[in-house]
Amino acid sequence: MEYHLLGPVEARHQGDALRIGGPRQRTVLATLALNLGQVVPVRSLVEAVWDGAPPATAHRQILTAVSGLRRSLGTAIETRHAGYLLHARPDDVDVHRFERLVAEARRLDEGSRHAAAARLREALALWRGPALGGVRGMAAEVARLEERRLSVLELCLEAELATGAHADRVAELFTLVRAHPLRERFRALLMKALHQLGRQAEALEVYRSGRTQLVEELGIEPGQELVRLHAMILAGGDERMPVAAEPLRASDRVTEQQVPGPAWYRDPPVSVPPAFFGVTLNSTRGEMPGFRVSAVRLWDCACRWSNIQPRKDVFDWQRLDRFVAGAQSAKLPVLYTMGMPAGWASPDARRAPYTNDSRAAPPRDLADWDAYVHATVTRYRGRIEAYELWDYANSPMSYNGSADTLAEMVRRAARIIRSVDPAAFIVSPSFGDLWEPSGREQLHRYALAGTFEPCDAVAVKLHQRDTLDPPEQMIELTDLINRTLHKAGVQRALWATGLSHDIVHAPRPDQATAGAHAVRHFLAGIYARCARMYFYNWGGRKIPLVLQADGGPPTQAARFVERLQHWLDGACVRSGSHGSDDNLPPNVWQIRLVSSSASGRGPTDRSWDEAMIRWTDIGEATMPVEPGMARIEHLDGTVEVLDPAGPMVITELPALVHYHPGSEVSAGS
Repeated sequence: MEYHLLGPVEARHQGDALRIGGPRQRTVLATLALNLGQVVPVRSLVEAVWDGAPPATAHRQILTAVSGLRRSLGTAIETRHAGYLLHARPDDVDVHRFERLVAEARRLDEGSRHAAAARLREALALWRGPALGGVRGMAAEVARLEERRLSVLELCLEAELATGAHADRVAELFTLVRAHPLRERFRALLMKALHQLGRQAEALEVYRSGRTQLVEELGIEPGQELVRLHAMILAGGDERMPVAAEPLRASDRVTEQQVPGPAWYRDPPVSVPPAFFGVTLNSTRGEMPGFRVSAVRLWDCACRWSNIQPRKDVFDWQRLDRFVAGAQSAKLPVLYTMGMPAGWASPDARRAPYTNDSRAAPPRDLADWDAYVHATVTRYRGRIEAYELWDYANSPMSYNGSADTLAEMVRRAARIIRSVDPAAFIVSPSFGDLWEPSGREQLHRYALAGTFEPCDAVAVKLHQRDTLDPPEQMIELTDLINRTLHKAGVQRALWATGLSHDIVHAPRPDQATAGAHAVRHFLAGIYARCARMYFYNWGGRKIPLVLQADGGPPTQAARFVERLQHWLDGACVRSGSHGSDDNLPPNVWQIRLVSSSASGRGPTDRSWDEAMIRWTDIGEATMPVEPGMARIEHLDGTVEVLDPAGPMVITELPALVHYHPGSEVSAGS
């Protein structure tokens, strides 16, 4: 049996199409196939079919739809608990086969670009038209899959250009740029192909027309990839670098001068913020993590506004009380995310993608928002450290109001919080989709509306482009975010409060990759100088990288994150470097540390004055042992004594390099 979702939804047996019924049954089948290997509750099928507005007979209609599917699929659909499970191998569902081929392509090294490009083309060939054709609703899932197709197509075209197939791909790229004029990646690839073919004038026109459209439609300048390519073509350079090269600002000179030294340096060194290592709780029991963290965020734990105030005259504090008490007992500061009223407060608004009556919109009367904020802050004064004033405010699944309304809600909430609990942090509504120019344009528009003015920090969804990409991509994203905010005159600390909505559908990494990526998630945040990082999430099983499932033991990735925190105990951060910044191999990153006693910040029981954390974003690197280096400590607890005459191997798993106490170490060496 095969299941096709990348086009019209269909099931085939030995190549023959089966009768699977109309839109309702196709939606049920598509939902089960997308969640392969998981029991899908009936309520989730109801949400998928009716998009949050089910009839009274919805449950019975789902039962009828499943019965109809079983007439064609037989025992492939199993009833289990209060839901259904589709039995199939991942490769029998084109969506999962697509992701497997993409993951294989990403694992190939640079010497296998032809093979990588071939696998990506094989994956793209699985698409037979717009995804989920013939279903009812599921607009968000259709949009997610289309975005996934385009991002993989970008990856494929880049791999093909790297093999020299410029002439073969120019026509396709022209078509894609016309179809997606605001998608800068396609435009950058077209400029690169034209330049390599000696068609510089056309490449420059592609840039000019794209810049005109971005400025006129979105009011923003092109991103760093386009700016760098444009500068390189004007200078008559030879484009041998990847398209996603080091950033070059429009105001920089055409010929960039390399200045050696760390990317940034702190004198005196600074310690990592005490509550930097956070997690978002995805549990309803009130349990806290079973490994070391330093802060918790309450969102996907049934503590939304709609849960707390199900009716205008009723507040239900039971679950939030349990979480706050648990966090207090564990001495963990709490970030509580506000937002999403129940239907009584916003009766005409779209339902949010949750099983209760949450609405993805502001309340009809902002006085109801004031009452909710005041009641919450009054009850938890001194016990909740910080308030995030909405989640994913630029996603229609979370917020359907205007920028001006949200800015007014933030101002009102800030006044209440400061009057009731002046010590509490006020964190802005969070914003995501920031890799895309349209997402950054929304961030800029909300900034101009005054959304961030009353806030102590700006909350953003910080993640790499794709789940299996190096976490260090987040450093580039923070640069784009800070530039966008700076253009609007906003300078605030960044709190990373989650990932993108489609994280639950991303491929799951192997154990070694999971451990490396979990640690580097936080290291990337330190390098990018974020004030707080909340790993998304703790307790849930559906995301690709699990630190600890609710009721289960911590994973190896969680233990590695715990050890990273031990490495930073008693330490201050002096500098961050990457590649040619500091005469390092191009794939090597490092964060240099100094013990707090050596930095003049008081006594410590650490036996070292200087150390550094080193790792690669891909592959390995062999480096000489520098003068003064004593040993290298790995995340599994093993320690390797370094031979002064021998090489040191750096891998994708970060390691702590110790110097002999009292060694004279240059921060730029």
